[in-house]
Amino acid sequence: MKVAMIDLLGEYNKWMAFNLKEETEIIAYITKERFINGDGSFLLDKNYDVILVADNDIKNKDFLNAMFRCLGINEKKVIFINDLNSWAEHENVAYEILQENNISRRHTEFFALRKFGKFASVTANDISYLGEADDDKVMGEMYINKKNFAQDEMEMFYKLSEKFYPNLKGKYFLDIGANIGAKSIYFYKKLDPDIQVLAFEPAPLTYKLLACNLILNDMLDVVRTENLVLGDGENKDEENKTETLDDYLKTNNILNSEIKYIWIDAAGYEAKIILGARYLITHSNVPLIIKFNPKVYANQEVFTPLIEFLDDNYKGYIRMDETEDNNENIHKIEELNAYKDNEELLYTELFFIRKD
Repeated sequence: MKVAMIDLLGEYNKWMAFNLKEETEIIAYITKERFINGDGSFLLDKNYDVILVADNDIKNKDFLNAMFRCLGINEKKVIFINDLNSWAEHENVAYEILQENNISRRHTEFFALRKFGKFASVTANDISYLGEADDDKVMGEMYINKKNFAQDEMEMFYKLSEKFYPNLKGKYFLDIGANIGAKSIYFYKKLDPDIQVLAFEPAPLTYKLLACNLILNDMLDVVRTENLVLGDGENKDEENKTETLDDYLKTNNILNSEIKYIWIDAAGYEAKIILGARYLITHSNVPLIIKFNPKVYANQEVFTPLIEFLDDNYKGYIRMDETEDNNENIHKIEELNAYKDNEELLYTELFFIRKD
């Protein structure tokens, strides 16, 4: 296949060498400077099968497509390299010119699975999962990156737990917002095989997939699943079974001392879940990580109660996205107040450190 490259970023010469198949023929390579100066004669020659465009500015896409149309070039011949959906729209080309280890090709393969049914399977880190084919967040990330979902965060969580919570003696890993089980299964198989798991997942279909993945990975004997909504006890969910975490543990005779880890990623309900676990958190010394959604909490009118409660029990927190190169920048709880009106931060993952 003959390929013409318009490199508006000035760095994709090496990309072609490492990502295109050897048999792919590069008939033109136009840098940004040459393109701006009007060196686009190859576009008129049309002696190519596809044009690859390297550009990060999505605003330019419409302009470039308009230019191609004016020149009589079919948009089906144009692929924007950094737009994964653009590759997915050119499935056959992706298979023909991209090497098998290329991320864009793997994304295209995952996108193509949707043609064959509602569900798909993926294997990452020698662990296999069944999930929805249109689940770009969990299934897509594992399929494309060939890496377990939230793997880096889990490994850092385990490391920080050992450092700031030495001599943990509990047995339960509370996976609240378990989704299809990627966190529970990886944590047990790769990090702490001594745990038992309490996995909470309220979405009915996702809960069924969670059960399937536990069977698939031979973990039914170490995981207890619950299809219920955890909250703060203030508002009941009429369609789903709703309970506070404190009430659940009491009803099921699970002691606070039996809890070893708490991971909460609950689609914006993290604050309410914590406020419904006041007794557990106040009377136990357990590592806690949450996906922090400040704007959602503000809309739910639970932002201030959450920060006040956290400040009573924790001396600080670590942002998981700041732990690269093993840096551990410990922030004071009061600093979380700045996120309430931060329009740029949608969410981040936080690890909390107990007061002495």
